[in-house]
Amino acid sequence: MDEMNTKNIVDIHRTLVQSHAMRRPESLVDRKKPLRQLRLALLTEEPRIYQAVKRDLGRPQFETFVAELAFIKKEIDFALRNIDDWARPRLVKTPMIFQPGSAFIEPTPKGVVLIIGTWNYPFQVSLVPLVSAIAAGNCAVVKPSEMAHESAQVIADIVNQYLDPNCFRAIGGGVETAKYLLDLPFDHIFYTGSTLVGKEIMAKAARHLTPVTLELGGKSPAIVDKDCDLSLAVKRILWGKCLNAGQTCIAPDYVLLHSEHTTSFVAHAKKHLQAMFGDSIIKSQSYARIVNERHFDRLVSYLSQGKVVLGGRYDRAEKFIEPTILMDAPPDAPVMVDEIFGPILLVIPVTDLSEAIAFINERPHPLALYIFSKDKRNIRQVLDRTISGGVAINEVLSQVAITELPFGGVRYSGIGGYHGAFGFETFSHMRAIYKRSNFLDNPLRYAPYTERKLKLAKTLL
Repeated sequence: MDEMNTKNIVDIHRTLVQSHAMRRPESLVDRKKPLRQLRLALLTEEPRIYQAVKRDLGRPQFETFVAELAFIKKEIDFALRNIDDWARPRLVKTPMIFQPGSAFIEPTPKGVVLIIGTWNYPFQVSLVPLVSAIAAGNCAVVKPSEMAHESAQVIADIVNQYLDPNCFRAIGGGVETAKYLLDLPFDHIFYTGSTLVGKEIMAKAARHLTPVTLELGGKSPAIVDKDCDLSLAVKRILWGKCLNAGQTCIAPDYVLLHSEHTTSFVAHAKKHLQAMFGDSIIKSQSYARIVNERHFDRLVSYLSQGKVVLGGRYDRAEKFIEPTILMDAPPDAPVMVDEIFGPILLVIPVTDLSEAIAFINERPHPLALYIFSKDKRNIRQVLDRTISGGVAINEVLSQVAITELPFGGVRYSGIGGYHGAFGFETFSHMRAIYKRSNFLDNPLRYAPYTERKLKLAKTLL
């Protein structure tokens, strides 16, 4: 997508603001129509979506279907089934002192929202928030990531050609376009990406007192307890680490396991990688590539910061990095501090569960936390003594695909959440409404105030 000039961006913003003002109040039918159009677009453009993601990330079609297309369609279908209930006014108990009358909460649209996507799952992270914004009755600007150029173009075509251009627009461009958009007074900003950029977006939003949802990342740990099924744990952890070549915000970043099990962990990893990708992973059609040379070089630099015990091969021309297990990295090494966001897995030996918990708590709250254990008390101990965006027990990644669960982080890993009803509420203002009857006007509150009125107030309130 090409950079758009600032005048066009201002004109688009003005059009959406005016459209939203004229649309209200709208029927739920008016919200369901663009959701159905979006679903139609996904079906129609499915071949282009596969092709674009393949060009941007070298990702297998199976992964794109599961993590992007099926994911978005499920979100749309869930919204269509539930939007009537989500949007219904919610009666609350009205205290006797305010009778006769009624009190209720009415979900109302926030207005015109800005959605800034990222490159690793370009369709999912741009269009799932859009589903929530539409369901809540908003107009929206979508800014896909320029780093996934081919995908960004298809996203723009979907939004600009299948949806009402007076209400929904996709705007292309890079960092300068994003900065200019952030100078405009949107009613909500939804950003997916790095913690560093998240801080900048929050600072920009503060100028207009615009609420934000930040879906960030960080280093998501996996605790492997002594009593777990080690082979199965390794298999699931590696699947989560290898999906999209590790370029997943909730991918396991490091593994904490008992020092006695490190050798077995590596042996199981070697077996499972061979089963998934064969003897030559670079030739496998089931393994993605790194998005660009800059990220490739960053990831390769990590390989010298510890001991490579499995994998470690790479090819810059192919933007290929083999799934790699790294050990013995110094605590202050960048690989131990930065979010890896690639197919490198740190294995960190610990003596017991308490040490593993302490290691996690010494670092920023992760977006995801994984526990592999058969011991209910140990699982409960980890849940009670840690803070994270989400948790999966004896599994990785799957918590994000359950529409009934909120997805979001804590502080450095994010602010706010979405998916399903939680996405609807993120893009809604829960307006408090009290309706008083004209019958039986209470004289107590009116001046002049007397001792008798004060005594009655103390009795009633």
